[in-house]
Amino acid sequence: MKWWGSVLILMILFSGCSNLNLSPTPVDDGFEHFLWVGDDQLQTGPLDMQTLLLLELAGDSQSLRMYRAISPRFTFVSSFDQEELLQSTNLRIMDVVIIQAFGVQRDFSDEDFKKNAKNWVDFFKKQGTQVVVFYPWSSAVDSLPEKERLDRLIHQLGWQEDLTIIPVGPAWQAALSSRPDLKLYASDGIHPSALGVYLSACVLYASITGESPLDNPVYTSIGFDDSDEIVKLDGDTIQFLQEIAWETVNDYLQKDEFRVIIKR
Repeated sequence: MKWWGSVLILMILFSGCSNLNLSPTPVDDGFEHFLWVGDDQLQTGPLDMQTLLLLELAGDSQSLRMYRAISPRFTFVSSFDQEELLQSTNLRIMDVVIIQAFGVQRDFSDEDFKKNAKNWVDFFKKQGTQVVVFYPWSSAVDSLPEKERLDRLIHQLGWQEDLTIIPVGPAWQAALSSRPDLKLYASDGIHPSALGVYLSACVLYASITGESPLDNPVYTSIGFDDSDEIVKLDGDTIQFLQEIAWETVNDYLQKDEFRVIIKR
């Protein structure tokens, strides 16, 4: 009798374990939970907090909660490591995941990018989480052919997987084309300066709200070179960065080839 009891308990336990999965249990707590996945470039500012500040002063942050999962391997360039990711965050509450497309690594093939990116995207789609591509800025030393390659890979991914693209990189290119003297980069030519963080956050604001960041009252930012210094930006520069951010997003909207507004 004891033996049958033990067998019954084991069968119940096995049955319960076999049904376990990572699919989130819907939780309606009145908030939208955004997960930012990427390398330390996202931590400059930090970018999510700069974006949240813009949203807050525009009256659109009350329902948002931001979270970060940061690792040099957390971009589409790297192989997807489920165990490392799950150690970094609680996926069960996430509504939107913003994934950084690339970091500083460039020694990868187109095929590797496509394969790794699909693994990342497929994992989150299975969780019922909206996947958004964070199209970052290139480094200051990237060649034009390399920039064009990255641009092509990101847009192909967005088209094939039907993903929202946040066009931060194109906004940087537009800003530097108009004002080459603008110091968007930190001294290392990789991470963003306070201006770079501000411009990136304005693009993110536009993609999250579907509205222009123009006339947003936020006038401070924090760059990579001195993470303890709050930099006050001048009015003309703020207006220029806000205009470039919206022009970039609006250009995508007018062409209507890729989605750049996050579904909420």
